[in-house]
Amino acid sequence: MKRSLSLVMILPVVAGCHLFSSGTIATTCEDLEGGCDPDSGPEDTGSFVPDSPYGSWFVSGSGTANEIQVRVVDPDLDVVVEASTDPSREPGPVAWDEVEERAFYYDNATRFLHVLCRGADRVIQGEAPDSGATSLVIVDLHVIEGTLYALAPTALYQADLEAEAFVTVVGAGGFQDARSVFPAPGEHAYVLDAGGPEGLPDLWRVDLGAHSASLMFQNFDDGQGRAHAGFLGEEDMPWVCSSLGATWAVADLSGGSRVPSVVPDAADMEALVGRSFVEDVTDCGWDAASSRFLVASSSAGLLGIDAWNHVDRILAPQEGEDPFRASFAPALQAR
Repeated sequence: MKRSLSLVMILPVVAGCHLFSSGTIATTCEDLEGGCDPDSGPEDTGSFVPDSPYGSWFVSGSGTANEIQVRVVDPDLDVVVEASTDPSREPGPVAWDEVEERAFYYDNATRFLHVLCRGADRVIQGEAPDSGATSLVIVDLHVIEGTLYALAPTALYQADLEAEAFVTVVGAGGFQDARSVFPAPGEHAYVLDAGGPEGLPDLWRVDLGAHSASLMFQNFDDGQGRAHAGFLGEEDMPWVCSSLGATWAVADLSGGSRVPSVVPDAADMEALVGRSFVEDVTDCGWDAASSRFLVASSSAGLLGIDAWNHVDRILAPQEGEDPFRASFAPALQAR
């Protein structure tokens, strides 16, 4: 199938990417101990230092009535790729492959995976012949060790780009309401499962080689609001965030602690978006190079948050566009 595409290489790309999924589970300020602007965390030793170096790639997806726009921002915060493809009624997740210099976008309306690379828009139908799964709805994409993984609400797939098909890693029914897939130490991945309409969140560890999954944390929280999205955080441990951008280590929640590690500073958010907090965070991450949490908000854009809750805007939403997804990934190659 031929698709329309325009792609501009603005700077030479050294190469990488990851994605954290969006979700529909929300939380409120009342869910946070201390509210949306808590007096917690280490002693504030000064204001945010915006020029402190990042070590991650950033990928954003947004849409208009005419096109879907995918942008890739390098660790120096330069936009290095802008790619556009056909508009969609149900835009899905995005990801970036640093080594091969290609972006991925899944269209949940057409059930096609778009591979955007060097001016080409290649499409792969969303079906897994090995398990008979067809017309896949994908909630998250992530490149792990050079391989693209696609997460459905109840299953995990590997994208075989050469065969132009999806390969089943965890079959349908393996999860109840999966939200995020992200790397785990070794040849493994974590899958955050919200637990279904009446359930509590679980964290699964998937052996990507053996195509098997084991439950690492079961019912690790007393509600779903804090498990809006998952990511690999400090000390290579699994973390989650809420729709407000507050973050927690899964182990802490499992141990009964509800105090967030960071919450976006109310004054900083007021300056950025005209209100003290947002409730539309879709994805979160961790940037080890700068020791900042990363947050993607539909209204505020891509944000960095330090240990004192100070907020730095990495990429603002484009005027006239409707942001729908973002992704973060540690840079694989030295710059």
